[in-house]
Amino acid sequence: MFLKEFYTYRPKGAILLVAFIIVFVFLNIKWGAVAFPINVYGMYSGKYPLQDTQWVYKIKTGESFVDFTSLSMAERDKLQYSLDFYGKYKSNNVIVFNTMKRVLSTLIIGKLMEEEKYTPVADSIQYARWFNHLLSDILNKEIHSCLIYTQSYVWQMNQLNPVATPQKKYQFVSEP
Repeated sequence: MFLKEFYTYRPKGAILLVAFIIVFVFLNIKWGAVAFPINVYGMYSGKYPLQDTQWVYKIKTGESFVDFTSLSMAERDKLQYSLDFYGKYKSNNVIVFNTMKRVLSTLIIGKLMEEEKYTPVADSIQYARWFNHLLSDILNKEIHSCLIYTQSYVWQMNQLNPVATPQKKYQFVSEP
């Protein structure tokens, strides 16, 4: 057995390995937490329900919308997900902070956590500057302002068709 042989050569290492395995199993049974660096299959499995209505961000620079079909998948994801995360970061930070505080309170570490130090606050000016710079890099042209719209789509005859008109969500202006 590996552990028996490992113990004969490195007793401290074998004890640390067994302790790591015990802690990992305990965390997964007790809290359902995934202990780094070992990923559990369960965090990647499960069904992704396809909704009838989908929505995406549309970005308008100048007089035209950004053509996402001309961008690579990674570039599309950078734009779409960063906008999505920007809209959700405040509510998500509160949820994550409260969850981590509850979990870490059992280890006494949670009492040291302070919400204002834990949750980053990105103001709209910093984000606008960063997003316009990202957009400039992706489109290879100078961009100092853009309008962000959300557009709803619905599945009809195996394709997405737009529903209603795009709704203005954000306007990012950064100084040149």
